[in-house]
Amino acid sequence: MNVLLIILLTLAALFVLLLYFRKMHWDVVHNNLLELSDDIGGEVYRRNFSSRPIFHGTFGEKELTINFSSARNALKRQYYVDVSWGKIFPNSFTVSSKELLQTGEWDISGEYEELNSEDLQQYLLMKSGTAPVYAQDKKDQFLNALRKLKPFNYLFAGNTGVLFEAGSENIAIATQYPKLKQILQALQDLEGSIIQ
Repeated sequence: MNVLLIILLTLAALFVLLLYFRKMHWDVVHNNLLELSDDIGGEVYRRNFSSRPIFHGTFGEKELTINFSSARNALKRQYYVDVSWGKIFPNSFTVSSKELLQTGEWDISGEYEELNSEDLQQYLLMKSGTAPVYAQDKKDQFLNALRKLKPFNYLFAGNTGVLFEAGSENIAIATQYPKLKQILQALQDLEGSIIQ
């Protein structure tokens, strides 16, 4: 009986310890989002003490939401920073990492085109039509904005807004204020290169 009690108490202590570390982890992310909020305005929401925070505000006079997701593979947990921005683009396009496309069931043979830049060769561009995505004289600005976003999984922009996702093994580092600000600045730079 005493052995069973010791095992149960040990398991309960481990559970409390794991919960505490999860809370500390998301507290760091929460504080990072508060720094962003101090700069651009907005609110940081959190349902309970150990849940993931969500940022909601405006950027460039359009609605902005930053939240988080995660997935576990055999070796580790992968976290994702998900940015949703209400900026509307007239022509829809997606820039996606080859790695992401190759893990899914997408046929990447015909609809995606390579970005003609050596340091962006791991990304593919898909346009919704035949119209060019960026103005020819703004190609460098378009590619530089993508460089600032690296590494990322995908960027979708269209008439419903912008969705951006970047993966990270350490979400506390990925959400530091300078990194979040760089993502937002790159999205704004991207906006300036797109044919309106």
